Amino acid sequence: MSLTRRAFLLVLVIQLLGLGLLALDGWKLQSSVHQEQLHSEKVVELAELLRLQDAFSDFFMTVDQLRRKPDTDIVRLALVESSHIIELMDGLETDWTSTTQAELLASLRAQYWGIGQALSLLAGREMEHRDELTNAAVTAVYSSTYQLQDLIRSLQDKLHDDERLRERDLRNQRQAVFLGMGLWLLLTSILGILYNRITLRPWRELAKLRPGRINLEELERLEYSNIPELVAIGHTLGRLVQGRNKLHLRHQQEVDLLNRQLAESNRVRNDFLAGISHEIRTPMNNLVGNLELLDASLGEQEDRRLILSIQRAVDDLLAVINDLLAFSRLENEALELNPIEFDLAQVVEAICDTHTHLAYEKSLDFVCILEAGLPEMVRGDAGRLRQVLNNLVGNAVKFTETGHVEVRVSQMHHTDRQCTVCFEISDTGIGIAPDRLAHLFEPFVQAEGSMSRSHEGLGLGLSISRRLVELLGGRITVRSQPGRGSVFTFKIQLDIMRALRAADATSPPLLLVENHAGLCEAVHACCSDLGSRSTDVDDLGSAIELLRYPDGEDWNRAVVLLSLGAIQNADRALVDEFIRALPERSTLALLVHDAVELQPLLALLPPTQAVIRRPIRRTAVRALLDNKRTSGIMGLRWVENLALETDSTTSGSPTPASEPAAPPARGASPWDSWRILAVDDNPVNLKLLQNLLEKRGYQLLTADDGETALQVLEHETVDLVLMDCMMPRLDGLSATRRFREREKGRWTRVIALTANAVGGDRERCIAAGMDDYLEKPVRRAALYSMLDRYLPPREMPDEIPEPALSTPVVKAVDVQRSEEAVIAQETTNEPDRLNLKVIQDDSDGDHEFESQLIQLFIRDARRRMGSLEQAIGDGNAGTVHLEAHTVKGICAGIGAMAMCQLAYELEQRSSSGNLAGAGELLDSLRAEYGYVEQQLDAYLQLQADGE
Repeated sequence: MSLTRRAFLLVLVIQLLGLGLLALDGWKLQSSVHQEQLHSEKVVELAELLRLQDAFSDFFMTVDQLRRKPDTDIVRLALVESSHIIELMDGLETDWTSTTQAELLASLRAQYWGIGQALSLLAGREMEHRDELTNAAVTAVYSSTYQLQDLIRSLQDKLHDDERLRERDLRNQRQAVFLGMGLWLLLTSILGILYNRITLRPWRELAKLRPGRINLEELERLEYSNIPELVAIGHTLGRLVQGRNKLHLRHQQEVDLLNRQLAESNRVRNDFLAGISHEIRTPMNNLVGNLELLDASLGEQEDRRLILSIQRAVDDLLAVINDLLAFSRLENEALELNPIEFDLAQVVEAICDTHTHLAYEKSLDFVCILEAGLPEMVRGDAGRLRQVLNNLVGNAVKFTETGHVEVRVSQMHHTDRQCTVCFEISDTGIGIAPDRLAHLFEPFVQAEGSMSRSHEGLGLGLSISRRLVELLGGRITVRSQPGRGSVFTFKIQLDIMRALRAADATSPPLLLVENHAGLCEAVHACCSDLGSRSTDVDDLGSAIELLRYPDGEDWNRAVVLLSLGAIQNADRALVDEFIRALPERSTLALLVHDAVELQPLLALLPPTQAVIRRPIRRTAVRALLDNKRTSGIMGLRWVENLALETDSTTSGSPTPASEPAAPPARGASPWDSWRILAVDDNPVNLKLLQNLLEKRGYQLLTADDGETALQVLEHETVDLVLMDCMMPRLDGLSATRRFREREKGRWTRVIALTANAVGGDRERCIAAGMDDYLEKPVRRAALYSMLDRYLPPREMPDEIPEPALSTPVVKAVDVQRSEEAVIAQETTNEPDRLNLKVIQDDSDGDHEFESQLIQLFIRDARRRMGSLEQAIGDGNAGTVHLEAHTVKGICAGIGAMAMCQLAYELEQRSSSGNLAGAGELLDSLRAEYGYVEQQLDAYLQLQADGE
């Protein structure tokens, strides 16, 4: 039966049930109306009987009066009342239909008619037979009265019975209505369920089927598949869905194909960029190294300028390569944050130092303002922050020809643990047109279409900076006007690790003679953080007046900081007057860009005791004030050296030296009083450490594992320990813990040597009792800077060295190159196979040491290969992990970066206990070792032929 017929039958049944219930209710209503009418009639009859009863009472009283006093008038009154009673009974007899009641009324009427006749006789006979007639009338009245009362009582009982019946009928009727309603609800519910099963349930079962799974076979297996309409609709839906599924499958296959093609395209692009980087970077590194060696051997300034020009071109090319690699890595979303603890001021000032020379060449006012209140040590990704600042500051200097570039760092708001730091880089450069601001942070977009011809660059710096700032949780904005300059601003959150060092109330005052507002603000902010009162004047005349009339300020213990801009237009007489005005115990410091500016100033101002490079650094101002407070700064000093001395004797964060000091003559070293224990199971690394430490004059002890190191420390007293973290027998962490347990009464500095300083090894080193850490491979500048922090030199030369013209630029190049190396390491997956520059840097031109180092590497690498082969064959993942870690270290120390990468992969694979594929990695490692060994032999042969 079809759905239509089933639905029609159900509706018909529901309608018939409704009609039946309505008919029943009508019958009940009609019966109730009839009963109500009967009841009303009985009520009327009762009322008439009561009137009749009243008439009987009046008649009874008249007859009784007649009996006591016969009188014609009373007889006549009795006749009238008797006639009235008969009329009332005639009316009742006419209205009533009950037989019993009618007979009773007829009997009463007959009796009263007889009474009336008797009364008439009594009135006609003039009271003859009075007594007899009167008694008969009274008897008749009594009898009729009793009968009438019986009739009224029976009628009243009848009415009461009718009332009870009516109440019972109403109650029954209500029950019937409620029962009918319940029956109706029950029947409609049953019919609704039947309708649901017959009509709606099949549709719900059809709806339960997922669109991607509907097919004809499933529809045929449905419980109600015999419903023609449902089957027809299901077949239609099945065909539609099957067609759609085929279309969706085809589209999905096309999308998968496009995704694979896109992934392959990205891989090819990244491989291409990595290959380009490798092919360009290798000769570039050699070129940079040879240029540095050539620069050190030349004496003519013109030759140095040519070398400097070539160095800048190389650095620009490396910057382009690094931008491409960084952009590629950002496109693939492969960059991750690496939060570390760092000195915020040091990072910002180091970036400013990088771009100082170019700003100086373009005669720009370049100032770095660190507003008061900034924390000293924070935690965040210093590398990403450094990269963003380097891009923004570099662009500001590059696109500004006249005017100024200002770097401002301020603290917006902070809690005890976090702060929001705002970085603002403003310039007076070419500016940006409003219509190009919206596209400024897109890749390969610059401010003007012709800018790529007038200003070098790919247009990737701002795009990379925006993504890095977003990765740091901030947002970068720009305000600009064409021809008036630009302001780039970004804010990030940093964790506060250590607030600014408490201000020293004994700090000497500082008088700044400078007419540049930005520089004055920078100096005032530094002095405010350090607790020193600072005052600025525009020229020498104002300074002379202030020094002669101090107005309550004690300038005898002050530091007078004088800039080139304040005296460049002053005559000699005014300068001499300024020198005479200087208080006897004050310190005169000069603020210059480099030694070229310094030489004429020294001749003009012989009392000069300290020199500060521009832009001003907070560490330099602190060193200047601290040394004035403690020692008075005797002799001429570069404040950078003062800062190094100050930081090496405090517990604060070190300020790394710009360049490692030259190796002193043996026996006259300022470091020869310090004893150092170097612990490393890698003989190549140990040889490198020995060479670097002995060149500085340190007293050196060595150990090849943790057990040996503990034995040495038990019998020898040392000032510092360089401890490798991963070693056989006893690792560096465990050895440090045992040493700390044994150590009594003193604290020996322990520096960790770790290859995983960016991971969790840092925290584990500190927890084990180590004081600091160095990343492997250890570089000379980093090692010397770390040692100077904990083992300051015994004395430093008092004479100020006169740096060559290229000194600041070499520093900038080194800083930039170290950052580029980090970026390159993060953005490429194909390392240099063999970088001989690593060996050359570590040997410092000592060919004999190079030969010893290479022979040591070849011998140890062969032995490690055999150990790896045996461990892989035995399935000993722990030994494989340890040996691979050691091979990684010696390869990094020699510059064999491809071998280092393969050893790292083998180390990572074995760390989980899974040696699947380890044999293939070992084969690749052996093949790469063959190449490295061949290249090293060729290099040694070339050195021998050169000698």
